[in-house]
Amino acid sequence: MSQNKEAIPPEGRRLVYLNLAVSEKGLAELSGDKIMVFVPRDNIHTVELKYGLRAERPLLQGVLAALLLGLGAGGIIITATSGLVALRWVQALVFCGVVGAWLLWEVAKRGHYLLVVCSNNTRKLVIEGKIVRAELSEFLQSATKLGFVIRNSLEDTLAASRAENAGQ
Repeated sequence: MSQNKEAIPPEGRRLVYLNLAVSEKGLAELSGDKIMVFVPRDNIHTVELKYGLRAERPLLQGVLAALLLGLGAGGIIITATSGLVALRWVQALVFCGVVGAWLLWEVAKRGHYLLVVCSNNTRKLVIEGKIVRAELSEFLQSATKLGFVIRNSLEDTLAASRAENAGQ
């Protein structure tokens, strides 16, 4: 398993695949060596591998993106109608539009993630990088040795479509 690094830190066993880490303490999304999102084991009810929108709160993020894009459009309209009189305001509004466009781009991104249902909320741990199916399956199986049952919705979907195609 070339991308799956296993290490034994002082607190116990830890599995890492691309930017995901599983340990006896919980699940984490990494950026380099830094933990960006950590979900403690005690809070976790279910974990599921899925493919879809990567944004954790797509509706909220989409609404915020639309508002910021509207402010950016307002800045362009102000520039067109009043010239450079309100240059500082225009710059701020156009900057809001740029941030809104970036936010909208992030909302539309699709990819693989772990959907973690917790006692008080739901988290998405996004998988970054090129996924090798065999290595991912091995990582998920190794996670069960640490007590995490990760349902692979991708395999369920593939199996259902194969069964449907075989019946036709």
